[in-house]
This record gives sequence, structure tokens and C-alpha cells, in this order.
Amino acid sequence: MKHQVLVCDDELAQVQGLAEMLERAIVIQDDERQGKLGFLGYYTSYAATLQAVTDHQVTGGIYFLDIELSPKQYDRTGLDLAEAIKRQDPKAQIIFVTTHDELALMTFHRRIGALDYIIKDSTRSEFQGRITEALALALENIATSHTAQKYTFTYKIGHKIYNENIDDVVCIVTTERPHRLRLYKVDGIAEFNGNLKELVEQSEFLHPISQSCIVNAKNIKSIDLKERKILFVNGEFEYFPRRSLKQVKHLIDELGKIQ
Repeated sequence: MKHQVLVCDDELAQVQGLAEMLERAIVIQDDERQGKLGFLGYYTSYAATLQAVTDHQVTGGIYFLDIELSPKQYDRTGLDLAEAIKRQDPKAQIIFVTTHDELALMTFHRRIGALDYIIKDSTRSEFQGRITEALALALENIATSHTAQKYTFTYKIGHKIYNENIDDVVCIVTTERPHRLRLYKVDGIAEFNGNLKELVEQSEFLHPISQSCIVNAKNIKSIDLKERKILFVNGEFEYFPRRSLKQVKHLIDELGKIQ
């Protein structure tokens, strides 16, 4: 998967110069990262940048944004753009480029979570070095995030998103309501909308034992093949059909690896 790099600055000369430096930095990083970066382009306005993110469905993009972006106080700034990008691309890596380092404090107040700040008023070689470093940092941050996600189970209830450590997930079963699932955790229960098949495809830790139940092998206490019953560490249990014996025997192998 390529991570797209975008630049936005309302001064054409500035954005073109920054784009040239970024293309050099991408070449350097691609020698080490095996072509994981792509340059989507440079833009001179809030609207054009956001449109590019939407049109190309950018995920895990790396954005170099001018904080000021417009001299007109009533226009949208780079801070507004960063917030809008984060809504479209939650994995976005934001790097602000500014002539005023004190503006960096504003990003903390607005909880944008910028990865870095690069001051424009530096020598060309220093500026190039900072851009190259910021690009490398963004890639490292993305890689770390992916590793953390691998061990996290994420679900949504209403407008809230919840992240559970995969070790706390016991099993997930269907309910009487269509597309409604019940999550059994080590310390509780939650219900959310979802699809069991999709969850299995998304996680290497969840295994189906029937059409109505998927389980985390780490939280199986015992398996009774005669009664076709699985007992979990939280006291819950699930029965499985005869046709699922093959999958359950695979789970026994998984348990052996874990223990």
C-alpha cells in the first residue's frame, strides 16, 4: 500500500518549492522503504486539498500544511484543513509548515495531534533535512499504528468508537436482531452492529466455530469434543455443530501453541 503525500500552501512559489523538496525526500525514503510513498500533488487552497483527499480516498496520507494558509482572518486556515482531513482520513500524519513557531501552540489547544512543525525561515539545506526527517517519522508512526491495530479489536456503538485489547475479547455471537452482534469480554458484554464473516476476515485472532459464533482461542478454558461444548475463561460457554469439528480441532492446535 502506497502512502500518499500532499502539500498545501496558498503561496504558489512556496508550495512548488516544498513539492520539489518532498519529491527528493520521497526518492530517498523509497530506496529504504521499497516504494511505499506516492506524491499526490500540491494545492493552494483548503477546498482543493480536501477535494483531492476525498476523490482519491486517501488513507494514511502524509500532509504538509501551511498553518496560516490565508492572510484573510475570515478564511479557513491550515488548522481548519487539518481537522477536516482527520475526519476524512483518521490515520493522517500532519506536518505543519509555518513562519511563526508560536502558532504550534494552537494545534495543542485544538487537539490536532500534529506530528511535526517545520519553520520556513531556515536555510534550504536545513529545510530539506527537516522535510526528509519528518517524512521518515511519519512512516515510522504509520508502521507503529498498524502494529498496535493488529492487537486491537475496534467496534462502534452509536457515534462512539471503542478499542479493546484483543486479549480481552472472549467471543462474539449473533443476536435475534439482524446484523446485531454481542461481544463477550473478559470483564463485560457489549452489543454493536456488524458481520461475523467480515470480523473473521479482519482479524487473525478470531475463529468461527459456527455460523453464529466466533471465538478468541486465547480465552478458551476447555473444549469438550463429545458434548461439542467450548468453555471460556469468563464462565460463558458455546455449543458447536458437528460440521464444525474440523474448525474446533484447529482451535485445539491453536490452544497448544498459546499454552
